[in-house]
Amino acid sequence: SARIARNTQIYIQEETQICKSVDPWAGSYYVESLTKEIAEKAWALITEVEEMGGMAKAIET
Repeated sequence: SARIARNTQIYIQEETQICKSVDPWAGSYYVESLTKEIAEKAWALITEVEEMGGMAKAIET
């Protein structure tokens, strides 16, 4: 469980670029912009999977 906790922190750090900000929690704008970016990327992936015919078809290809 310690390894999972550490890897989760590393994943969040690398994927959100949160360490590039001196004080990431200073304002909600930065957090909101990251949230929006993640949501847009997630929606693009969902759309891509749907265009393939769903999750089962996407896994087959």
